[in-house]
Formats: sequence, C-alpha cells, structure tokens
Amino acid sequence: MAAALPRLPFADGAFALTLSGYLLFAYPELFGPEHQLAALAELVRVTAADGEVRVQPLHDGRGRRCGHLDRLRHALGERRIASEVRRVPRGDGRTRRVLVLRSAERRPRRPLPPSAM
Repeated sequence: MAAALPRLPFADGAFALTLSGYLLFAYPELFGPEHQLAALAELVRVTAADGEVRVQPLHDGRGRRCGHLDRLRHALGERRIASEVRRVPRGDGRTRRVLVLRSAERRPRRPLPPSAM
C-alpha cells in the first residue's frame, strides 16, 4: 500500500508499535521542522493506546544531530504527545538515541523492554 507522511491511510490506533527509521531526521532538506511535527503527530495517531512510536536516527545523513529536537518535543507536548529520548544499546558497546512517543492521554499497559528496540 502506498502511503506518505504526514497523512497515512490507516485507522486511529491501527498499530501496537510504529517505527520510523532513517527518514524524518535523516533528510532535513526534505523534511523541515513543520513537516517533522506533522509526521510525528500522524505516527502517534495510528499507534494503539497502549503502544508507542519509535523514531531513529536523530541525526542527518552526515551524522549531525537534529538541532531543533528540544523545540520539536515542546511542540509535541503542546499537542498532548509525550516524548522521551532513550539511549539504546547498539550491540557494539555503544548506544544510539531513539525518540519514543505516545499520546499523553494514553498510558501503556506495560513498557516494552529496551531489547525490543
């Protein structure tokens, strides 16, 4: 099924776990802050009440960290979307940063273990 952010053809809460990898922050020339905010809100919309969204990497293709991540997280909070940046083991002794989102109005029944990331 063809789909494109920020509008996905899925029902509210369709997925228990929604992943976005190597897209939103990797190409800042294609996805600016406003588009990222709309896309992240849409990923939360299609995620189940007890699920979560995980987005990585939090840097562009040259390894530069997203400079507006704090402002983006603040804007998500204004939309009642909870966010946190988790450090997750990569398997080589290093960690990677993952943005985890869920609706602030929804509480997960049980957290997913870090190893499931």
